Amino acid sequence: EAQDEQFAGDWAERPWSDIFATAYLAAASCTDHLLGLADVLRSGNALFSAYTLTRGAVEAAAIGCYLTDPDIEDKERVRRTMNYRLDALCERTWLFSDMQGEYAAGKLLETRQRISDFARSSAQHGFDFHKVDGKGRAAHIGLAQPGAMTLISLAVDKDMPELGRMYQ
Repeated sequence: EAQDEQFAGDWAERPWSDIFATAYLAAASCTDHLLGLADVLRSGNALFSAYTLTRGAVEAAAIGCYLTDPDIEDKERVRRTMNYRLDALCERTWLFSDMQGEYAAGKLLETRQRISDFARSSAQHGFDFHKVDGKGRAAHIGLAQPGAMTLISLAVDKDMPELGRMYQ
């Protein structure tokens, strides 16, 4: 069985392509935030946006590091990527559940169906699936997706304390 298809299922036909695309998107997001930061710093017009652009860049870099960790097995890489996607689907559910109208209702139904697809594929590949546990507590596969600050902590070099001072 080809590596591309080993973890295929309702969640994705080609999970390895999704892993690459997700990591690429994180790198592109980090780059975009850094380019925006350079523009802000050059202009000198918007002091506080420098902090939000820096945080966006750091968070994107941290998720990229987490998803592409060279020390994890293939199955864990798939789990992390699918958890990242599942987290976004849960956020989308919360967004559309607060909206009115047919369009929002249709998107809510579509998103809930995708979450069900993830639940089926999780079971198919031997993962434990945990349903949404209230608003703000996303469904997850195995361990929950770490929060932004945990991901940043995992990604930074602990021998460079000046990084933490600059980030705060």
